Amino acid sequence: MRARSRRPARLALAALAATLALGGSGLAEATTTTVPAHVTLTLSLPGPFVGCSVLDPTASPSLRALLDLVRPSAFLTSSTGVLQGSQVAVTSAELTSLAPQTVVYTIAPGLRWSNGHPFRAQDLVAWWRAARAQASVASDGYRAIRRLAVSDGGLRVTAVFAHPYSPWALLFHDVGYRGEPLTCPAGGLAAEPSLGPYRVVTASASQVVLVRDANWPASPDEPSRIVALVDQPLPASTAAPFASFSLTVDRGQIDELSSHAADLSHLGSSSGLEEVVYSPTSRWTRPIALREALSVGIDRTSLITALWGQVTFSPSVAASALYSQGDPEYPGVAGHAPSESTTSTTLAATSTTLDAAATAQADCVTCARLLLHSLGFRRTAAGLLSPAGSPVRLVVAYGPTDLDRTAATLIARQWGALGFATTLLATRSERQAVGEVATGHADAAVVLRQTTTSPATMARAFVGPAYTDAYSSGAVVAGVAALYHRAMDSFNAVSARSVWSELDHALLESFWVRPLFTPPSLEVWSPVLSGVVASDTLAEMVDQIPSWTYQPLTPTTSTTAAHSSSRRHRVH
Repeated sequence: MRARSRRPARLALAALAATLALGGSGLAEATTTTVPAHVTLTLSLPGPFVGCSVLDPTASPSLRALLDLVRPSAFLTSSTGVLQGSQVAVTSAELTSLAPQTVVYTIAPGLRWSNGHPFRAQDLVAWWRAARAQASVASDGYRAIRRLAVSDGGLRVTAVFAHPYSPWALLFHDVGYRGEPLTCPAGGLAAEPSLGPYRVVTASASQVVLVRDANWPASPDEPSRIVALVDQPLPASTAAPFASFSLTVDRGQIDELSSHAADLSHLGSSSGLEEVVYSPTSRWTRPIALREALSVGIDRTSLITALWGQVTFSPSVAASALYSQGDPEYPGVAGHAPSESTTSTTLAATSTTLDAAATAQADCVTCARLLLHSLGFRRTAAGLLSPAGSPVRLVVAYGPTDLDRTAATLIARQWGALGFATTLLATRSERQAVGEVATGHADAAVVLRQTTTSPATMARAFVGPAYTDAYSSGAVVAGVAALYHRAMDSFNAVSARSVWSELDHALLESFWVRPLFTPPSLEVWSPVLSGVVASDTLAEMVDQIPSWTYQPLTPTTSTTAAHSSSRRHRVH
């Protein structure tokens, strides 16, 4: 089976799926191929490259994406909620029972790790034992498994769950070699055994170099070497194999792209939510009325306009705390793509009492002023004063990206117009920014959170324990934990969707989090690369690299290519 068999063969979870077949029979024997040294792909990804395991709570999105090239998985996933079988190392994953929930994984015979040891079901068992002890959201499903049983000479493992876990297909993703650490600096990747179309040669926070596995079937025209770098500019020559993915897009990137007419590109929704998170320990954000005033006091339409202007595919105001804008389950307008224009949504300020269900969606600066006045806050020349006469001063932390910083600055300016004195606090990571909120060192944080194929990842912030990769502020929303477990226990897609919607509304109406927008993403690739399918998520783009081929430009080859700006329409 060729490595290109990893190209998305999308599978959807049925309501009561009995089988999610990955297809293919794996590799009976490893095959040696000639690795041409001339095809080097330069890959530009958002940095840094941090961590060396998907179970590492600090692992960055780019590092997690690259692990798909060097680690075996049962499934590869995207933020759309559609699953694709990896088809090589784990040939099938079958849900055989719901009482108790039982899943059978079948291992391909003949596969070996880069250290020569065979890949067997025992690798999944060792991964499960190590994973369930990790303080990570990514380990939740492993803790739901009661036992694993190996059979068929180490080519089959049966997982019996202690309680239902509906997103079971997210498990056994990027499985590491048994005995290797689950958390480590990115530099440790080169020393770890790999199993996939590529292996890591060197790794650091700014660069990861991979070479094609000579024992993995491949085409001579596929990239034999990948140099992954952080946020590299577009190359001057279109003859160089180059691809990039940006989780956020600014005007500068659009301007740069316009001067590279021969490059192909795709502009669409990313798999993330820019949001404001409030502190449950701050005197100014602990009362729901003040969180409501701060939330509706953000004019998200003008915020988006200030960030992107009239750039095609500018985002819309967020309508969900669980789903990014491109997700098929996104409840708002233009659920499958960023909108080309945005419209302001305001409420008529007919009273000083606002309906939470309505303001959970709408922005209304006038309503915010009326609400603050009704609570006894007074606007003076010196700023906003509390009913007790104390000046109101907010500390707002923000994540490490330019988008976080700019969004926080604009929000602070809008809150300043309401009378709030605001101090901005820079942090090194999104998790640290939320941590400042959780510990009460900041009243609010502006961060970009990455969504996944399951809304459970976003909801986990409000369901304990508060793991660092859950981005938990420590806020508790009544009833959310019960809704979370109901949704996770449900294999009926319609029922689960209804429960997630109920949970989403509960989060919006609690105002512990104010979703702002889903940033647009930008994928760019050289015209010498063939087989590239436009993607909206970082992992999805990286997963398809083994199917790309290199075709040098010739005098008869056209160097003019239209930019792809489809509205997140998938090419299959």
